Amino acid sequence: MSPTSMRRGPRALTAALLVGLLASACEEKQAAQAPAAPPPPQVGVVEVQPHDVPLQFEYSGRTAGSREIEVRARVGGILLERTYTEGQRVEAGKVLFRIDPAPFKVALQQAEARLKNGQAVLRQAERSWTRVSSLYKDRAVSGRERDETETGDRNHGARHGADANHFEAHIASPLKTLTA
Repeated sequence: MSPTSMRRGPRALTAALLVGLLASACEEKQAAQAPAAPPPPQVGVVEVQPHDVPLQFEYSGRTAGSREIEVRARVGGILLERTYTEGQRVEAGKVLFRIDPAPFKVALQQAEARLKNGQAVLRQAERSWTRVSSLYKDRAVSGRERDETETGDRNHGARHGADANHFEAHIASPLKTLTA
């Protein structure tokens, strides 16, 4: 061996030993830094004993009444109060709703006014007919005037229309309350 290779031998050996020591030191640090394994979990133990358990059944479904009743309004208006609870039995004659009576009172008053006006027109036409027919017999009025008066007397449309409006206002007006 040459003198240079001999000098290199202990150096190389020393270097190899240093590298080995450093590597083992690093492994120890990594082993020291690794977390410890967790302790085993606590487990409860129950002893099984046979016994009877009642069965419970739950089912989903829909039901429908044997009879369904629809409550429909026969008149329009502002509902002030509903006096029954939905689903509750109602008896005949029991009050179900209270509706604002103001518009119905106005409609009834208007119909009564039209009725009175129609009756006044009819009375006037009857008086005119009585007067003109007696004047026609005395030849004081022409046939044309008598015909016009007779047509006015026979035209009861105003009276009949007013009667119908008054009757309709009485029917449509729930001035009391709506009952079952």
